[in-house]
Amino acid sequence: MHVRAGIFGMVFGIAILTVSAEEPKRELVEYESTDGKYKILLPGEVTTKNKTQKAGGGSTITVFAEMDLVYMVSYHDLPKPLAPKQAKEKFKEMVDSFKKNGTKVTHEKSLTVGSNKLTALEIRGEHEKVRGKYSRVRYIISGERIYTILAGGATEENVTSKFTDKVFDSFKITK
Repeated sequence: MHVRAGIFGMVFGIAILTVSAEEPKRELVEYESTDGKYKILLPGEVTTKNKTQKAGGGSTITVFAEMDLVYMVSYHDLPKPLAPKQAKEKFKEMVDSFKKNGTKVTHEKSLTVGSNKLTALEIRGEHEKVRGKYSRVRYIISGERIYTILAGGATEENVTSKFTDKVFDSFKITK
């Protein structure tokens, strides 16, 4: 879970506290990761970084950042697929990690996503150590892969907006 802490630090280090008085018009563009085997709609240019984990497996971090909003998509490969009970335990670990990183969890919901009805967990929170920083994270388990979609913003509205809903709901796993 140290990887998650580093990712959260990186993402919120990118976001700046300034907020536009009016939400800028953002156009969504489809981004496809052939390594990650997913597609998602993101606004504008993205930066991609590949990482290898110490415990094995790898991940790709895709980031879009603006002054008041950051989106990130990453994946991490586990040694083997998780059984439903193991998935539940993994989600609990992720929520605990979220809290350890100084985030007050304000929303937590289990859900299924996509046509394959994949197990997912969505959480929202406010960072206690960095005043005014809000985040929304959706974890999706598909076989031995865990995908993370994150929105970070200067206001709660940034991460709960219809625009952010479109970004999250556009995520699709490809082959």
